[in-house]
Amino acid sequence: MSKTKWTKPVDEIVEMAVGWVTERGHSFDERMGYLLAQQFYTGVDLKRAGRKLQKRLETAVGQAMAEKRATERDEYEIMAAALRAEGWQYMSDPTGVDAGLWMHTQTYNSVNRMGGFFRSWEEATRVTFNSATRQLLNEREDDK
Repeated sequence: MSKTKWTKPVDEIVEMAVGWVTERGHSFDERMGYLLAQQFYTGVDLKRAGRKLQKRLETAVGQAMAEKRATERDEYEIMAAALRAEGWQYMSDPTGVDAGLWMHTQTYNSVNRMGGFFRSWEEATRVTFNSATRQLLNEREDDK
């Protein structure tokens, strides 16, 4: 007879839940451990099993999210370096309400939402880097 009353190995449950949060964007809250225990625990003390699982989930999800943010930050820094090399400059919102936008220093083109600023540096960088405006400016430079 098995020592554990889990129908699936706890490590697999934790790995599955971390994937839900980091890859699929599911929200993580204080009930996730209990909800997963309801699915995969057949023992008597369900609440205790849920609390123990929740502690493991908090640690694992926290580490995974920190790694994901660090990786994304590195990717955004690479995008920003490419934009700067092409003549783009990041302009902060003077009101301080939003983050800002990227403006091309030679053509004064910018990528923005109907004349507004982006809510975060990351969003402004991602949208500008992938924009049609940037592609057209690069094509013009290549034609010269």
